[in-house]
Amino acid sequence: MTGIKVRQRTIAHWVRTQGIGLHRGRPVFMTFYPGEVDSGLVLRVRGPSGVSDEVAMRWENVSDTRMNTTVSSAKFSVSTVEHVVSAIAGCGVDNMVIELDGDEMPAMDGSARAFTDMIRRVGVVEQKGYRRFIVLDETVEVHDGERFIIAEPSPQIRYDYSIDFTHPSIGKQRYVYEHRGVRGFCAHIAPCRTFGFLSDVERLRAAGLALGSGENNVIVLSDGGVMNKDGLRFRDEFVRHKLLDAWGDLYLAGRPIVGALRFHRAGHDLHHRFLKALFQHKDAWHETDEYPDIPKDNVASG
Repeated sequence: MTGIKVRQRTIAHWVRTQGIGLHRGRPVFMTFYPGEVDSGLVLRVRGPSGVSDEVAMRWENVSDTRMNTTVSSAKFSVSTVEHVVSAIAGCGVDNMVIELDGDEMPAMDGSARAFTDMIRRVGVVEQKGYRRFIVLDETVEVHDGERFIIAEPSPQIRYDYSIDFTHPSIGKQRYVYEHRGVRGFCAHIAPCRTFGFLSDVERLRAAGLALGSGENNVIVLSDGGVMNKDGLRFRDEFVRHKLLDAWGDLYLAGRPIVGALRFHRAGHDLHHRFLKALFQHKDAWHETDEYPDIPKDNVASG
């Protein structure tokens, strides 16, 4: 492939936020630090004594995909990483350290917007190494009944996501997103919030989930429709959020995946199964530091 080479990027300096975990409901401080060239995304958890442990934020270290994506080391687990990773991927950042003092990422408003805002506020800097890409050469697919992910070769990064819910406020929705740069991601994907059904709240909380959820960080759906006073940010916010989740989950490949990907009723578990299938079929892709259609805009100017 003959194309454009772009430098790896990290953030210009550290930035910090705090919030409540969506499922655990506990307060957490989170800090982004610049990362070294070729270090990728590193998750660091600081314990009560100040001692910290680290793990690479990669698909091999995913330990749970029920309701969220959880990354674990031998000493800790951190849940709900997908929104933070989605923001990092959408902002074109390759190397970063994400430090926490808890076991779950902060929910903020239930979208990735607070995290893209953090990155854009401090800006990014280019590094000496070149960004690397996973480029599809053959079709890779995973199926689970009617659910599927099909990834085909393409010179651009294209996500085509569809969902089908019986709830009348959702129904059948489809959203196609071609990644053309940071501004597009921040405008059309990052603001889209997670959603949940009021009828499921008691069951989830009995299982130790959704303890920090509410209308401030979830689109809440009752039998009568959307309960949030301000309504939806987009008519199809539900499917856009599912795409946001996929954007984060698949960036755990450690590289952007260049191809046309179709998702139908997928979810975290199928996203992870796709990455497993991708890396098992090593003849279906190649790695390169050239990409023919890389966006030229910079997060710092957004």
